[in-house]
Amino acid sequence: MELKQYDLIIVGGGPVGMFAAYYAGLHQLNALLVESLSELGGQVKALYPEKDILDVAGYPSIKGKDLINNLQKQIDNFPIEIMTDMTVTNIKEDSDGYILQTKNKDFYCKKVLLATGNGSFSPRKLAVDNIEQFENKNLWYFLPSLDKLKDKVVLVAGGGDSAIENAVLASEYANKVYLVHRRDAFRALPFNVTRLEDSSVEIETPYIITDLSNKDSKLKVTLKVIGEEETKDILVDDVLINYGFTSNKGTIDQWNVQLEQDHRAIKVASNMESNVNGIYVVGDASTHPGNANLIASGFGEAITAITEIAKSTHPEKNMAMHSTSIHLSD
Repeated sequence: MELKQYDLIIVGGGPVGMFAAYYAGLHQLNALLVESLSELGGQVKALYPEKDILDVAGYPSIKGKDLINNLQKQIDNFPIEIMTDMTVTNIKEDSDGYILQTKNKDFYCKKVLLATGNGSFSPRKLAVDNIEQFENKNLWYFLPSLDKLKDKVVLVAGGGDSAIENAVLASEYANKVYLVHRRDAFRALPFNVTRLEDSSVEIETPYIITDLSNKDSKLKVTLKVIGEEETKDILVDDVLINYGFTSNKGTIDQWNVQLEQDHRAIKVASNMESNVNGIYVVGDASTHPGNANLIASGFGEAITAITEIAKSTHPEKNMAMHSTSIHLSD
């Protein structure tokens, strides 16, 4: 069977993959964007739609869901093909390009751009008995619709940036918000810690959650200090657990192409090309000297990779190298 051919296939539809697709359109590449989830946006859309993103140039602050919507509008300027609910199970070399295999069909392309982030992800769960009876009812691992928190009492558990940001955001809607962390110090940006201290959030440290139970239509959360016996109870309506997420990049290890890795990230050169000629990697999936795992730096890496791909795929074309010389239409 003859496979449909593309100049480029982008694997991963998070913010960086979406921006790479847009930039591929600017360079008039015949590109396909493949995403394993049912919609584009990656973790930002699935887990942090209400989170304030602070590292995108030109936006003092932008909600995760609004950033994804804007990226989609950028892509819509071009005939970029998009396929969701499609996981790449293998990549193998073929003549002067690559065959990407999925459970549904195979594709051929000249170049591959991996923007897979941290791979598939799942939340680190709260380790208490009978947790299943509360999950997705009044215990959450990502911030639910803010309307659901209106006039409620909410407890957020965690000590990182996401926990603090979610606690501060929830305090703008809920009647009361507690933030519980096992240490007195937070592992978050000083900016976020200052926001927390200036907010109405009540800080409960150094405590861990040891038990959950129902009481008078509320959720009773039992807290204790590590190494001590005395406990305290707090009655709340909802609990938000922000202990981070575990990722799985195991699929990459099963591909025919052997990509050099360092601590589960793929090593790339300054042009974002991996050790395999024609396969480029951007965003959290890549590692190189001086890289930072930020959306903003991922956007810059996407520009570098797409420009390199465009030049090598169509050397006969003059490539626009400045933003003022790039146009949406001829």
